[in-house]
Amino acid sequence: MSLVMLRQNQQSNVDGLQQRLTEEFLHPADEYAPPFINIERPGASIHLLVVWDEWHDLSQQDRSYLILRAYEAAEGVDAAAEVSVAMGLTSAEAERLGFEFEPLAA
Repeated sequence: MSLVMLRQNQQSNVDGLQQRLTEEFLHPADEYAPPFINIERPGASIHLLVVWDEWHDLSQQDRSYLILRAYEAAEGVDAAAEVSVAMGLTSAEAERLGFEFEPLAA
């Protein structure tokens, strides 16, 4: 994992985003609305993909860091240690990469 330092002027925005993402991990919204979270468990590792336009001004490293911290807050240190991929994209970036999202049946 790479260590990153967030710029001071972004810290309050990042804290708010992390809290909102943690809540979404803990209590997924009933409606089909961002952030869109995909959790895959190939083998022993966990892959997290979060598509959310709210973080358009954050770097990829900052988004990954935020995802890991939110997942750790929601699922615990042991679960977070199993994450090998934490990717954060905007909807435009996800579209350019060919990702398509649809709601899961309840």
